[in-house]
Amino acid sequence: HYNDYGRYIYSCIDKFTAEELIAIYELDMMLYLLHQDMMKLQAKGINSTINEQPDCNQPEPAEELFHFIHPEIEEEEAWRIHQAVKRLVLYQKVPEICAYLKKLAGEDKLLLPPNPSFVYDELVRLGMPKEEGYSEKYFAACYKK
Repeated sequence: HYNDYGRYIYSCIDKFTAEELIAIYELDMMLYLLHQDMMKLQAKGINSTINEQPDCNQPEPAEELFHFIHPEIEEEEAWRIHQAVKRLVLYQKVPEICAYLKKLAGEDKLLLPPNPSFVYDELVRLGMPKEEGYSEKYFAACYKK
């Protein structure tokens, strides 16, 4: 019933707080990743072992890590955060992106600079669109809230 769930959430999206939207996003991403893992296991067959599965948290070849990950974060978790931010900028709007970044910064997972233009450039590098609704000016306004 995934599509029904999505339609329901979308129909009442304006009733959720920023924290609730972040929780919904995290749940959706977890379901997406679980579905991907199930498809990989199914493609390999029932007799495959977990040790044969590729590590989903490993970087793409020659991919550069998200620049604002807190320096105390270990490499494996850093790549998980990197992948989460990449998914975030592909599927969410600017207010939700800023709220999630601030949440990670509050958990000492990100070290965000005061200048929003540096963060904007980095998010564009990771795949955030530059179309209407994703301008640097709008991002800066949401980032400073």
